[in-house]
Amino acid sequence: MATTTMGSDSAPQQLTWYWACATFKAINREGDRKKKRLWERTVFLLRSETPETARIKAHKLAKDKEHGYRSATNRDVYWELQEVERVEPLFDAEIADGTEVYWKLFESVR
Repeated sequence: MATTTMGSDSAPQQLTWYWACATFKAINREGDRKKKRLWERTVFLLRSETPETARIKAHKLAKDKEHGYRSATNRDVYWELQEVERVEPLFDAEIADGTEVYWKLFESVR
């Protein structure tokens, strides 16, 4: 889905909706050496002019999602970006109820 905006040179630019998938890891700032870590995968939307600028913007938006807090067990936890895995355009004509934003193809193995 694309919308038109005016660029800095007054030429219309197409903005396309993209979805991005990013992975974060919970880091215990107090030196917990657990082998098991808590991970989060999140999918979010963004608009951009080109696939390249979408990837750059997705990384910045994901980096901005890093955050910390004091856990229920009174430990400092920080969610650190590990990777922006995918950035893909949306194919529906508009964002509405039922707009597909993520898909994964796989084969069943028996």
